[in-house]
Amino acid sequence: KILRYHPGDAERAALSPLSRLSSPRRKNHSFAFFSHHSTRPFAFLFVCCRGGNRWLLWTMSSHKTFKIKRFLAKKQKQNRPIPQWIRMKTGNKIRYNSKRRHWRRTKLGL
Repeated sequence: KILRYHPGDAERAALSPLSRLSSPRRKNHSFAFFSHHSTRPFAFLFVCCRGGNRWLLWTMSSHKTFKIKRFLAKKQKQNRPIPQWIRMKTGNKIRYNSKRRHWRRTKLGL
């Protein structure tokens, strides 16, 4: 569960005691705070472990969107040599992957 606050709430939450969060009715919560200096959100994560201790972690949103990540994963899978069984099956008509891409010579154009 992510609760979003305004930038001024980050200081108040950082200074507030963690004992308020250790009540038994509250489970794992993560509190996200957005800085007005950056377009990427910062988040404080209060993570509960088995011993009842709470850890304060800093997290930040990722650079890549999931759509771009999927696109890059597909291009990574396409960029490989052909398997040997295809050379055997086609009678050596297809010898290499003509669409092979080098990371420095040909760019993806994202």
